[in-house]
Amino acid sequence: MRIGTNVFLRNGFSAEGQVNFGRADIGGQLSCADGTFRHSNAEQDNDACALNCDSARIGSSVILRDGFSATGSVDFRGADIGGQLDCTGGTFRHLCTEQNRSARAISCDSTRIGADVHLSAGFTATGQVNFVGADIGGQLDC
Repeated sequence: MRIGTNVFLRNGFSAEGQVNFGRADIGGQLSCADGTFRHSNAEQDNDACALNCDSARIGSSVILRDGFSATGSVDFRGADIGGQLDCTGGTFRHLCTEQNRSARAISCDSTRIGADVHLSAGFTATGQVNFVGADIGGQLDC
């Protein structure tokens, strides 16, 4: 998928099941501020992904803040984000159970982020937060 400018899934947007931007090319920002993303199998399935941006190219910032909520993983593995990744006040849940210990709340493995990463001011995660091999061009604010 190629989108020439911004993607807005915000201000009360709600999705049940996976929202998939895997390998997408988004020319501007991806804003999901105050959006709710829920994968119904998140409590039983390590692979239950609420927001998939695996290997996506986003020309500007990714905004997952101000009431953003995900139940199931948020996946940016291998993505290229031109601006910041702002998760200020966001809630990320991928419930870890005895059978589901490796559940990832947010995956940014091998992600290139051109500016700051904000995981602060009310940011919460239940499950793993992974930035293994990530290239962050600015500050990591936790």
